[in-house]
Amino acid sequence: MKLSDKLAALEAAERESIRRHEEPAPVAKSNGQRPARAPEKGPNKWSDAKRKVRDLVLAEIGPKLSGPKALKGPSLEKEVKACLDRILRREEVRISPIERQRFLAEVMSDTLGYGPLDAPLADPSITEIMCNGHDEIFIERNGLLEKTDLGFAD
Repeated sequence: MKLSDKLAALEAAERESIRRHEEPAPVAKSNGQRPARAPEKGPNKWSDAKRKVRDLVLAEIGPKLSGPKALKGPSLEKEVKACLDRILRREEVRISPIERQRFLAEVMSDTLGYGPLDAPLADPSITEIMCNGHDEIFIERNGLLEKTDLGFAD
């Protein structure tokens, strides 16, 4: 069996595993855009791995975030990425190469940004974001309120 065949089989198995463990995201009716995936209820390996890795990153780089020599801007982002790579290797987080990019982006967003709010904050058509709970987030677009399927872990 060729290496490319093995990789394709692994990726297919990973997609099937994810499909079986995820509920489909509700469809937003008012804007026609695909909403982001909400955190799942109950045990979830993806969320658990993200939380564990994020906590380890914060524990490792925490001391570098304050004081006269505190990291900022691009140097902070570079340090967080390097720290993420070290932790993923050390903790042997099992994710496919395809999922690794998404995992890294989500942990970076949770660590340096506003997590699930980063995308709506970057969207110029959204004029307001309302968080009524960790899993109840509304946006205002073109004067209309829309319930999103965005949410925080807790």
